[in-house]
Amino acid sequence: MNRRAAILPFIAASLLPALTVLAFSVQAFSVQAFGVQAWAQSYPSKPIKLIVPFPAGGPADLFARVLGNGMTSELGQQVVIESRAGAGGLSGVDALAKSAPDGYTIGLNGAAALSAIPFMVSKMPFDWQKDLALLTLVVRVPEVLVVHPSVGANTLQEFVAYARANPRKINYGSAGTGSITHLAVELLKTEA
Repeated sequence: MNRRAAILPFIAASLLPALTVLAFSVQAFSVQAFGVQAWAQSYPSKPIKLIVPFPAGGPADLFARVLGNGMTSELGQQVVIESRAGAGGLSGVDALAKSAPDGYTIGLNGAAALSAIPFMVSKMPFDWQKDLALLTLVVRVPEVLVVHPSVGANTLQEFVAYARANPRKINYGSAGTGSITHLAVELLKTEA
């Protein structure tokens, strides 16, 4: 491992991998006709909204724009990206879960909003198992620990030793409370 980056493979193995999943409201793409579900024949007939539960300009936004451009080309209908950041992704997933179940609102969701945050809040505003249908894995994102060269740590073990010798002197950045990056650092603190 070099001085600038030490990959934390045990964090990836210990937490659910940081996955980005495409999802939509459960009853999307179907209509009720005399009590029997029938597939919509003219889909898509209008633009599709792709909700990204993270800030614009970040990695999820980049993934969404590439995906949206590909979908626009394939479907012949514009895919509009809507950033709905907040609560570690929970705000955007909530907006998706409460959208009309017509297939015209889909979401790019990180693992935290569907797997970790339910254990961190007293009441979820939706039930992802009932309110959402997971479509496909879009991307896997490794978690990386990066330190400034002045820290003098060339390995994870050296960084942990430095942190122990300098309590309360290390700050870190993450994607926000409840995010996979936040939980990875908390796991590192617990394990180390």
